[in-house]
Amino acid sequence: MGSQLWAAARLRGPPIAAFVLDAHAAALPPHPGPVLLLCPVPAPPSPLSPPPSLLPPPPCVPFSPPRAPPPSDPAHPGAAMRWGDGLRRVGALGRKLGMMSLYDSYGTLHPVTVLCIDRCHVTAAMPPLPSDPRCLHRLQVAAGPRRAHATPKAQRYHYAAAGVEPKEIAAEFRVSEAALLPVGTAVTAAHFVPGQLVDVAGTTIGKGFQGTMKRWGFAGGAASHGNSKAHRKPGGIGAGSTVPGRVWPGKKMAGRMGGVPRTVMNLRVFRIDAARGLVYVRGAVPGNAGGWVRVRDALKGGADRGLGALNSLPVPTAVVEELLEGEEPEEPTSWSPQPAPMAM
Repeated sequence: MGSQLWAAARLRGPPIAAFVLDAHAAALPPHPGPVLLLCPVPAPPSPLSPPPSLLPPPPCVPFSPPRAPPPSDPAHPGAAMRWGDGLRRVGALGRKLGMMSLYDSYGTLHPVTVLCIDRCHVTAAMPPLPSDPRCLHRLQVAAGPRRAHATPKAQRYHYAAAGVEPKEIAAEFRVSEAALLPVGTAVTAAHFVPGQLVDVAGTTIGKGFQGTMKRWGFAGGAASHGNSKAHRKPGGIGAGSTVPGRVWPGKKMAGRMGGVPRTVMNLRVFRIDAARGLVYVRGAVPGNAGGWVRVRDALKGGADRGLGALNSLPVPTAVVEELLEGEEPEEPTSWSPQPAPMAM
């Protein structure tokens, strides 16, 4: 077949063998120069190749925009999935309204934080990242109304393509393929179930520049007995001698406190008010009242994430029908703990 030139290149996949053939020798149509043909060939064995267990995972399947049936359809691919199968649903964006106290059916008082899921919609669907070994898809969720003239033009076009009004905030969640949602789907408070565990992420309250006693809990100096204006000072910051003669990096000192992202895990959903879009979470949530938080299903809440019946979670999300004129909204559903067994 004439002169041949073999070259192998490893570019994120199997090697490529490049053949440079003479057009006349290959019985091809006349061509002014050599012809380049590319075809994949198996990689030759190498003694330095890693074992199969250390090889990177296979590439994800090609991504196609979700065209899922209605979530209430029993034929949905995620309707029969359980948490043990690796199911991961989309989260929601909510606004923290404040804290209050609620009684359960046994008369126990619980401190709860009220979160409002305000017009939360799926605005974009993206394929998995090439570096993600779990091949989790990505859904962009946006919430909160925003005036059109105060929204940048690029964002107005983006939300218009999704069929929703301009939004105030957007976030990205990684979901399983069975929990994909079409663009424009609403995520309401009924997406969560009373009794389940959730993770809530937000920005903590900013405290400004604070000293070591408030920021790190230092004891400070003595209140009397020879202490001269050093009651709240941090004390020595050196390493104790001329070696190393410097301050170690990361030394706890005075500085700005608060205003950082924090996630509180395994909070119990105490009550759901789907008619008003309210989620009552037992415990404290980072951030000021009126701030935005991300709510998702708990990732480390044990085998059942706080639910005895895993199939009670709506997959991929719950559908809330609009109330007709004159209809009364449903009563909020609450969670009540099991009473402790009495000692005999």
